Amino acid sequence: MKKFLIIFLLIPNIIFAQDFLSKFTKLKEEIEYIETQKLEIKTVSIAPSGDWVIVYGDFGYSYNNLPSSAEAHLKKNNTENYKIKDFDFLNDTSWVCLSRHNAFALKYTPQSLVDELKKLNKSKESIFQLAYSNGKWAIVYGKGEVATYNVDQELETTIKQLQKEKRLIKSIEFSTSGWIILYGKNDYKTNNISTEIEAELKKLKDEDAEINHIVFFNAAWMIIYNDNKYVCNF
Repeated sequence: MKKFLIIFLLIPNIIFAQDFLSKFTKLKEEIEYIETQKLEIKTVSIAPSGDWVIVYGDFGYSYNNLPSSAEAHLKKNNTENYKIKDFDFLNDTSWVCLSRHNAFALKYTPQSLVDELKKLNKSKESIFQLAYSNGKWAIVYGKGEVATYNVDQELETTIKQLQKEKRLIKSIEFSTSGWIILYGKNDYKTNNISTEIEAELKKLKDEDAEINHIVFFNAAWMIIYNDNKYVCNF
């Protein structure tokens, strides 16, 4: 009886894992398809549920599931040929989309982030990228400037040092425990990142590949480099 009980209790976990595997398989298939179309991937974002969205080209996007408000906004941008710069899930229902002329749309977003986006919108500084994780965020704008909230001191110090050296920051990404700053063609700074991803970044740099984007999802990660090629651990 105990054996049957154990198997029964494991069934939900097995179904849950299969659901994630199915979503990630579709994500990789879509990236490979976009590569065949020679369209630049701007960003990939994965929600806690494993649902994802890819922004590519000037106003193209793909997804496997979206909140209705996000779906309507992306469709509007696509229909009206409005350039989409970045899209980020903050959780399963909360999201932010950045588009041309510093326009932004969002849903269920922390007030600190809303206030900063409004400030940058008024300043006319071009907003390029947004990263968010567990109440902390970073926005890359202007000529490598970065606005941050609730981040650790080491990240703040590293940003200031790169700016002092006049290194152009491309993006910042948060993992569950650390962060990565991408700058230049394939330079990077990291903190509390797995040795596995550190090794992949070093390999790409040694190969003189262009590191374009990094996606984190719990312990899972993906690096997109060169013309939409990727390496991942899922």
